Amino acid sequence: MLTMGSDFLGECDAFQGLPEAMNASQYLVPRLTRQQRREAVLGPIRLAGADITPRLTDRLLNESLDTRDDLPVLQHVLMQTWTMWAKDGQGPIDLVHYEKSGTIQHALSLHADEALAGLSDEHLAIAKRMFQALTETDASNRRIRRPTNLHEIVAVCGKKKAPEAVMALIARFNADHRNFLVVSPGATEDNPLLDISHESLIRQWKTLAAWVDEEAESARVYKRLAESAKLHAGGKAGYYREADLQVALDWQRQQQPNAEWAGRYHPEFELAAGFLKQSINKQKTNRSFVTSLLVCVCLCIYSWLTITATDDVSLATNSTLLPIIGTGMPADQVYLLLPLLLCSAYAYFLFYLQRLLLMLAHQPARPQEGRTLMDRLEQVGMYALAWFTVPITLVGLWICYLPRRDGTVTGLHVFLITLVFGLLLLFHRSIRQGHYDGLRTLWQVLKPAGVTGVLSIALVVGSLSFGAFHGIPARQLTLSRNPRAVVPWIFDKVGYDLFFDFKGASVSRLPDNYWCIASESDRLKSVRGAPLKKADLRYADVSAAFLVNANLRNADLRGARMRKSDFRMADLRGANLKGADLRQSHFRGADFREANLAGVNFAGTDLEEAKLGFADLKKSDFTDANLKGADLRCADLRGVSNLPIQDLANVKTLYRAEMDAALKKELQEMKGALFTKPSDPWHDMTTPYNKDKKDTCE
Repeated sequence: MLTMGSDFLGECDAFQGLPEAMNASQYLVPRLTRQQRREAVLGPIRLAGADITPRLTDRLLNESLDTRDDLPVLQHVLMQTWTMWAKDGQGPIDLVHYEKSGTIQHALSLHADEALAGLSDEHLAIAKRMFQALTETDASNRRIRRPTNLHEIVAVCGKKKAPEAVMALIARFNADHRNFLVVSPGATEDNPLLDISHESLIRQWKTLAAWVDEEAESARVYKRLAESAKLHAGGKAGYYREADLQVALDWQRQQQPNAEWAGRYHPEFELAAGFLKQSINKQKTNRSFVTSLLVCVCLCIYSWLTITATDDVSLATNSTLLPIIGTGMPADQVYLLLPLLLCSAYAYFLFYLQRLLLMLAHQPARPQEGRTLMDRLEQVGMYALAWFTVPITLVGLWICYLPRRDGTVTGLHVFLITLVFGLLLLFHRSIRQGHYDGLRTLWQVLKPAGVTGVLSIALVVGSLSFGAFHGIPARQLTLSRNPRAVVPWIFDKVGYDLFFDFKGASVSRLPDNYWCIASESDRLKSVRGAPLKKADLRYADVSAAFLVNANLRNADLRGARMRKSDFRMADLRGANLKGADLRQSHFRGADFREANLAGVNFAGTDLEEAKLGFADLKKSDFTDANLKGADLRCADLRGVSNLPIQDLANVKTLYRAEMDAALKKELQEMKGALFTKPSDPWHDMTTPYNKDKKDTCE
C-alpha cells in the first residue's frame, strides 16, 4: 500500500508507469466535513469525561477551515489546550485555555520554540543545522522533509565525535507531547534514520520555515559558486568580482560550510573553496595594484610639479617651495625623498601588476572584437605607466638636479634609474616566463643580455653625470675642442643648460618694508642674503642679479659671468672666482679675503671698501675699477693690468701686499703709509677666519 499527499500527485510524471498505476488503483481520501471535524473534536473530550464550550467548538471548526494541515494542527492545538485546561481543572474547556495554547495559528510554532528556549548558542546552532539537514526545498519551491541518517547530520553539524549531542536534541524535541522527530532503524544500529513527523511542522513552525528558506538560499549560492569554479577550471569563466564575490564571502562567513554539507548539493567543494580563495586573492591584488598605481601617478604628477617649481635660484640656494603644500624644504632633501618614494611605489606597482597579469593568464582569453575602446585605452595606459611614466619621471628629477652637482643625491639618482630599469627587465622576463612550469633562478630570468643592458644604462647615466659635474660650457667644444664640453653640448642641444642661470634674478630677498627704511646702509643690512655657502656655481650666468649680503663663502665661481650684478656687502671669503667676469658689478663692502681672483675681469667694477686681504689677484684686469678704501693687505697683485697707480693710492692699505717691484717702489715714494700695519685687526671676533694658517697677516 502506498500513501501520498494530494499535493504530490503532479510529481508522479517523474517515475515511469506510476501515473498509470495511480489512475488504475488510487483512492482519494476526501477532506472531513464540518460535522466530521466536530466529532473529531468532541469525541475524545467526552471520552475523557470532560466538556467543551460550544463557542470554543465553533471557533475551532471555523479556524481549521483556513489551515492546510487541518487535522494534525487541530490535533496539536487540542492537546495543548487540554494541557492548559488540566492545569486549571475546573469547568469546561473554554476560550481562555485555547488562547493560552496559542490558537491554531501559533500553537505548533510556540510549542516548538519552547524546545529551543534555554539552549546554549552551540546547541542552538546544532539544532538549526539538524533541522536544515532534515528539510529541503524542491523544484517547485515547496518545503519538504528529507530523511537523513544520524552520522550524516552529525557530519553536517561539524560534530563528528559527538553524535550524543544530536540525540539529546532529538529527545528534547520529542518530549512534552511534541513528537516532532521520528527515529527509524538505519543501515547500522548506531546510525538510525531521522525524519520530521509531518510536513505541518515545516509549514507551521515559523523558525523552521525561516531556517529552510535560509538553507535554500545558501544552497543556491553554493551551487552557483561550484558551477563557476568548474567553468573557471575549464577556462570558460573568470574569477568572482565585486558584488558576486561579496555575496559569496557573506555566505561563507555566515554559513561556515563544510565538505559534508556541500556534498548534499554539489560534489566540487574543494574546487569551489579554492576558486573563492583565488577570487579573494585577485581582489586583494586588484586593490593593491590600483592603490600602487594611484600612488605612482600622484608621485609622478607631484614630481613634475616640483621640477616645474624648481628654478635655478631655489636649487642653488637649496630652498625649494613644495607645490600645493606651499612649505619650504631643502632642495637636496626633496630630490632625495621623491625618487626614493617613487621607486618604492613603482616596485610595489610592478609586483602587483605581475601578480595580476599572471592571474589573468589563467582566465579565458577575451576576444579582440569584444574589447571596447575604453578597454584598449586602459591597457595602453597601464603599459605606458609601467614602461615610461615612472622611469621618465626619475630621469627628469635626475636632470633637474644635475646643475647643483651634489654627488650624494645624483649618485642615488643614478642608482635608482638603474634599479628601475632592472626591475622593468625582471618584470618583463617574469611575465614572459609566467606560463612555463618549473622553478627558474633569477639569473635565468634576467639573462646575460638583459644584465648587460641594465649595466649599460648605469654606465650611460653615470657618464653623463660625471660629464655634467666636470664639464665646461658647450661653446668651448667649438672654440677649443675641449672634450669636457661634450656632455654640456649634448644637453644644450636638447634645450637644457647644465649651468645655473641667475640672470636678472633677485637671489637675495628684500624685506617688505625695504623702501620704507631711510638710510641706505640700514636698507642694505635689512636684506636677507642668499645662502650660497660652498655652492658650485662654475660657469653660472649671474648677470644683473641681486645678491646683496649673499653668503658665497668658499663658493666655486670659476668662469662665472657676473656682469652688472649687485654684490654689495656679500661674503666671498675663500671663494674661487678664477677667470670670472665681474665687469661693471657692485662689490662695495664685499669680503673677498683669501678668495681666488686670478685672471678676473674687474673692468668698471665697484670695489669701494671691499676686503681683499690675502686675495689672489694675479693677472686680473682693473680697467676703470673703483678701489677706493679697499683693504688689500697681504693680497697678491702681481701681473695685474690696467691698474693706475693713482687708483692704488686710494686704497685703505697695501700692508704686506705682493706686487711688481717697480710698482711697489713707486707707491712707497708716493704714499708710504699704505704699507704700514693697519690699526684694525685682521680677524673679527664673531667669525674668526683663517685661524688655521700660520701667516695671519698681523
